Amino acid sequence: MSYKNMEFWNNSLNFNLGYIVNRTALRMFLSLQRSIRDKGYEVTVHQWGILQMLYENDGLSQVELADLTKKDKPNITRILDIMEKNRLITRRPDKNDRRKFLIYLTADGKRLKNRLSTIASDIQKKAFKGVKKAELEQLRSLMNRIYKNLETV
Repeated sequence: MSYKNMEFWNNSLNFNLGYIVNRTALRMFLSLQRSIRDKGYEVTVHQWGILQMLYENDGLSQVELADLTKKDKPNITRILDIMEKNRLITRRPDKNDRRKFLIYLTADGKRLKNRLSTIASDIQKKAFKGVKKAELEQLRSLMNRIYKNLETV
């Protein structure tokens, strides 16, 4: 049976998978942002994502961070400027390319990352309540496959 013939492809937004995925991602984003603010932290979810990336790969370039976080160069620059002002990161010249700066977490950035990890974990537990581990793995696999399918579009 082709996809065109399936009732699955209903035109209503409530049946549109792109809409459902986006709506869910937005709800998770806003829940995390609200929870971070409620705990008294002056950090955005975008900054949290960069903290996470640097925690896993400290010393990335600004271009690498933009690519990994899917943000354009002006946005990543603005976010990093704020994070540097708040002493969460530091920029150091690349020894091999003086035009490039590498981004590192400061001690404050590392401490904050650990505190925010607990908040993010709590949001994920709430979001995935009642969802089996195998279902999450299947969802992760499907979403990654869909993402890869659209890389060339």
